[in-house]
Amino acid sequence: MTNAEAAHAGASTLSLLPVFVAKPERGAELLEQLVALERVSRTDPGCIAYRVFRDEDRADRFVLVEEWSDQGVLEAHNAQPHVRQFVAAVGDLLIEPFAVTRLSPVT
Repeated sequence: MTNAEAAHAGASTLSLLPVFVAKPERGAELLEQLVALERVSRTDPGCIAYRVFRDEDRADRFVLVEEWSDQGVLEAHNAQPHVRQFVAAVGDLLIEPFAVTRLSPVT
């Protein structure tokens, strides 16, 4: 694959950065939920990348880095029981609803 082909292929992928901030004393539970979600989500069709990160400056803040092959597979992922169960369960662990930033490559 040439660099131009790789750039074109990457242009159709979707990159997301969901951010989660745990309530005091709930960070370990949130991390456990996120790691379980990561493990299953990596096997979903169309998943290119799915990783959980902890903010080095704020131990209660976690960021997912997700990349999906296209909008359709992302929608299918979000409809999966493991994602729906996670969203339903995690709300009580968070200071505020989680936010998702969609990213587009600039080059």
